[in-house]
Amino acid sequence: MVDQLTKQFGISAKEATDMIAVGMAGGANAADNMAGMISQYSGAFSDAGISAQEFIGVMAQTESGLFNEQGMSMITKAGAKIREMSKATADSLDAIGISSDAMTKALSDGSMTSMEAIQKISEKLRTLSPDTQEYAQVVKNVFGKVGVQAGSKMIEMLADMDVSIDSVV
Repeated sequence: MVDQLTKQFGISAKEATDMIAVGMAGGANAADNMAGMISQYSGAFSDAGISAQEFIGVMAQTESGLFNEQGMSMITKAGAKIREMSKATADSLDAIGISSDAMTKALSDGSMTSMEAIQKISEKLRTLSPDTQEYAQVVKNVFGKVGVQAGSKMIEMLADMDVSIDSVV
């Protein structure tokens, strides 16, 4: 686990060990699957610009039952789609009043993390009816097939997810 975190997030072994300890104390290993989750998702979360601390925070909520593994896949997919910012993704965000240009700039200059962008999108979706075409396009173009399968309630839960590692204990 330590090795995977150090390689994927560029943190020291001590930082990784400390995060694992905090995560375990906060329930990230409640299903005895922390090592598997780190192995499966750390690369994608790191690639999405999500910090090691945020990753452990999300994992703790996943393992403690507040969220599920499908949610981890949804965050992974959304992080990739937001980074790519295809025309379809940009158009669907612009259609709900989120400037894709401003989001791309904020992600590029580091003033917004991928997780913050995902939460902003989820918060905006909460204000719309899931029955609208705009809502459906954002789900399809940002969260992908896994988002469609997860449903609106899980997507909207992301808006309130506290991904701070300090919140897990």
